[in-house]
Amino acid sequence: LVGELFEKDADNSLRHFTSNLLNEADALAEISVITLLPAAVCACVFPDWTMYPILNFYSLHAFVWHSLQVLFPILCVMNGWICPRVRNLWKNTVSLLAYGLVVGLIDWRFRCNYGFLKHPVQGTPLEWMLGVVGPKLYLLSLLVLAAVVNLGMYGVMHLIIDTKTWTRDSSKDEI
Repeated sequence: LVGELFEKDADNSLRHFTSNLLNEADALAEISVITLLPAAVCACVFPDWTMYPILNFYSLHAFVWHSLQVLFPILCVMNGWICPRVRNLWKNTVSLLAYGLVVGLIDWRFRCNYGFLKHPVQGTPLEWMLGVVGPKLYLLSLLVLAAVVNLGMYGVMHLIIDTKTWTRDSSKDEI
């Protein structure tokens, strides 16, 4: 009797644990589509590594890495593995705030500028934004920009998912 109760309790705990893991994996996948995808596109369009020769390892690595960050979320959406929903906007916002806090501390401690939180790279839209809002409101404007981009991405994903025609119908697959 005790063994059966223990097994049932362990089984319920395992189900609860795995369902939480799946929810966290879904949240991370959604963050990759909604937040990382537009950031990676911007990194490819406005690279900050152009001071290196094009065939330099760092330059090649940066282009390949950011291109994969664009490709992977797109493929996940196209295959139906990720279905972003605007009700999860708060998760993206919390992740952005956590990212900003952690990266800000790392930037402060090691005197670097990862994520362009201290100052933007010359010739990028972030530099234009700094010119408009000034240095005092720069971080706040980054958060507002991220929220606007996230909302825009949810709109784009909603349109794409509602009109998608590229996914394969698994019921028509031949064995």
